Amino acid sequence: MRLPAWSRQKFNIHAPVPLLTLVVESDPPMVTFSVSNHAPHTFSPFDIQPPLTGNSTTGEHGYEYTAVLEKLATNHLFTPINPQHPATITVTDSGSTIDLDAAALAQHLALAITSDSLLANHQDHNRDMMDLLSQLTHHVGFDRRFIVDQLFVSQALKTHRLPAPANNVIYTVANDVIPSAKDILSITAKMNNPLTATTRAPVTTDEVHAAYDVFFASLASVFFPCTYGAVFLNNAEFIKFVDYLIAEATTLHTASIISTDTFNQFQSMRNITIDDLTAEFLLRKDEHDTTDDYSFPRTLISLLHSWVYHNHSNAQTNNNAPTCTLTPFSVTQWIMPETIVFINAEAHAHASSQDIEKKWKEINAALTGSIRIMSPNAISKLQSAQHLGVQAQMQALRARKNHQTAQKRAAQENDFSQALPSPQTIVLSVADVLSKLTHVRQSQNPQKYQKKTLTRASRRHPDNPNVSGTVKSKRFYPDLHVYVDTSGSISEESYRNSVVLLMQLATKLDINLYFSTFSHVLSQEILLPTKGKSVQQLTALISAIPKVSGGTDYHQIWDYIQTNPQRQERMNLVLTDFGFMPNRGLNIDHPNSMFYVPILPDYGSWSMVRRDMTDFANAMVDFDPYIHSRLLGVHGK
Repeated sequence: MRLPAWSRQKFNIHAPVPLLTLVVESDPPMVTFSVSNHAPHTFSPFDIQPPLTGNSTTGEHGYEYTAVLEKLATNHLFTPINPQHPATITVTDSGSTIDLDAAALAQHLALAITSDSLLANHQDHNRDMMDLLSQLTHHVGFDRRFIVDQLFVSQALKTHRLPAPANNVIYTVANDVIPSAKDILSITAKMNNPLTATTRAPVTTDEVHAAYDVFFASLASVFFPCTYGAVFLNNAEFIKFVDYLIAEATTLHTASIISTDTFNQFQSMRNITIDDLTAEFLLRKDEHDTTDDYSFPRTLISLLHSWVYHNHSNAQTNNNAPTCTLTPFSVTQWIMPETIVFINAEAHAHASSQDIEKKWKEINAALTGSIRIMSPNAISKLQSAQHLGVQAQMQALRARKNHQTAQKRAAQENDFSQALPSPQTIVLSVADVLSKLTHVRQSQNPQKYQKKTLTRASRRHPDNPNVSGTVKSKRFYPDLHVYVDTSGSISEESYRNSVVLLMQLATKLDINLYFSTFSHVLSQEILLPTKGKSVQQLTALISAIPKVSGGTDYHQIWDYIQTNPQRQERMNLVLTDFGFMPNRGLNIDHPNSMFYVPILPDYGSWSMVRRDMTDFANAMVDFDPYIHSRLLGVHGK
């Protein structure tokens, strides 16, 4: 079946503008879904069975996203309410309607979770698929913050009516992780207490599962680790699991099912504890590593699923509290775990916020770094390798940050101009920075360059070798992309001031520039043909551009830039009133090409902009130690 055309095709609308024609890309056509006769599903980590072997006939290793997701969709996402009729999923895109079967749905889900997907509109595709999943399931929330890879996190939050992380919703260790870990301990104690069990409202296994679920959601919302995981009540329960692993591995080795090397890896797990909050392992370097039948990663994950499943079944049968659970922070890691973190709930309940934050920052650094297994036979060395690797990274970071102390000191309002900066000051500051940026191969900003050289004959004195000739060439400076804040806090007068600033900038640089407006949504970029235009032409050109409105969100700009190498090469300039604070619960990758200038505010409100700019700089300094130098035109008396 051919994939539906979900690439959000673009087309041009030629809108008449005085003295020139402006070409603006239209909004993408809407994709809508219709679900009929469908029983909603609640995702479980047990929805897929970890494969112990590959397919010897096809040569597939059993972790192929599309194949795994097709089986998942067939078993769980096409269950009809009325078995006399099939469940149907219909997608309408660009006026055409197509019925999705399990194979087609799996292909689109696989595209959504593949980070290196060639799909040009990867973010839009993720949004569409989350929209569809919110209709197919009980508790998956349709929130633009989440992508399909964070399916289980979204489900856990909505199940327990917890808000999604956002600019005004920040999860913390002290307020969320530690209390939710303590809830696991208290609810488990109540269920295991005979006096409590005979009360009018006894604790149920579902309540214990809910406590584990909230703990998982809290960890995910604070740290966003891209890994597979399992939570154990305490280290004693983890030791029971390790004993089970070694016993099963002994049986498999005796039957010559697993190799001696694999058996030795299981044996070395006796040295592992989770007393120090967690134990984390790198199972494979990539999707092609250690995929042999009954390899250590295959066998470990399969036995982990069996242990947790039987733990839950026994708890339900005997009305006991379950003592472990699976935590798929990432769908890709759920399908094919490359890393796994074993988590101690009791240790998190009693640890300090600083220790927990330090531990999980080390884990995230290891997940995003290049730590590799040093010894294929010794699991105990893996933990040491990760720790040493993280320590080396931390030492390098500390060494690099030593000379950044001045940059990272707390900003104060006095750091910024007490008087409202003039448009000329801001324009000159932007032009100065743009001229110092690295040249690019091609852009809308070519500059003529000439130099004298003896290797070129002089035009006036071609026969005199001692007279230098002139070599003329072009250099391409980075494109300029201006993002204008049009959120609700920006008045019409402030927007007009930003238009004036934009016109002066275009006149000074004499280049074409990219333009977007943003609030809590980001408009499509437009290449403005501003080069060589008069003030009247520029006024008509910019005034004809529609603007978005709503709240304020810089995260979408950063993500938009980082997903495209060409946008990363531009000088990205945000005109804003700085009425935004970054979400510290997210992993912020602040682009190096990002700069900010204040929208010239209404008369008398510059002090408010200075205050917000100070707060923004202090909030951002941990993510970008050079944030002060990215605020242009505002330094001075």
